[in-house]
Amino acid sequence: MNIENTLYPWQQLYPNKIGLLPRGDLDILPDCTWIMPGTAKALNQWRDGNMFAQMNIVLVSPNEGDLPMRSLSYVINALRIIRSLKTTGINLNRLRIINPCYLNVHSDGGDLDRQLRSGQEFGDNLKKWIEESVVDLKDLEISIDTGKEIPEDKELFKKSHDFASRVEVETTRSILGRVDNHSQTDQSAALYLYGHPIAWQYKQDERLFGAKQKSSSVVDFMPQSELLFLLAMKQAGVILSPEKGGVVTIVSKNIISAPYYFLESREPLLDWSNISQSAIQTLRQQFKKTPLAGSLHGKEIMGSLGNILKFIQTGS
Repeated sequence: MNIENTLYPWQQLYPNKIGLLPRGDLDILPDCTWIMPGTAKALNQWRDGNMFAQMNIVLVSPNEGDLPMRSLSYVINALRIIRSLKTTGINLNRLRIINPCYLNVHSDGGDLDRQLRSGQEFGDNLKKWIEESVVDLKDLEISIDTGKEIPEDKELFKKSHDFASRVEVETTRSILGRVDNHSQTDQSAALYLYGHPIAWQYKQDERLFGAKQKSSSVVDFMPQSELLFLLAMKQAGVILSPEKGGVVTIVSKNIISAPYYFLESREPLLDWSNISQSAIQTLRQQFKKTPLAGSLHGKEIMGSLGNILKFIQTGS
């Protein structure tokens, strides 16, 4: 199901502000609507230089319950891009799942142990599912990057405040929902903003996320919900161009809202023990009968279920 015509107002506003371009005829990037200038050139350089590359996606562990089924749709689209890039000769053999447990709990609270455990279980289940159902990618290395325990580091906090101060007030308010001006940006809120370019590897700060990246080239595959964070990075002066920063940014066409937060209370749950054609068909039929199915959120949910069903049926 194509939901590109059910646009939210910000879907047209943010890409222009960030400097993103339509994908155009770059057909090696399925489920892609916007890219940074220089993407095709960077991908060609990676292929010609046989450079090792990895893809980054983001999935946030819930504090309770399971993830929505849309999270699997997001992963499936990531696998499609990985497969497509590999067929063109790009050496992309690693999927890094950003699961920023420490940063989230520091900023918003929550059960750290449960988030860490949930993230690891997701990675284990995904690896098993790929080995059984996506055999051409069974050797794909999967890692879960939860970040690090937040240190009491004055320099880190100063850097995060400096970063937050360069983000426009309206953008900061839209992201955090509680900041009226930069003087009110508290330590946890500033660190939350600063942590995003670190997590996506546009910048490095080993105090927050891992050691230096294992790959020389990075593909960031983002749901459209990350556009606001990209805008904040742009305003703060973070280099997003693949020609300068080494990171290729791909914004999904059909994964609009964050695939790890529930859009509706009756949204189908991800159940790794029952990802079958009949199970997904049943979920679609059940959700289609709800009054939510015709809403924008409902169309996203129905679209994701259709995407999963197509992948199960065709393997592509």
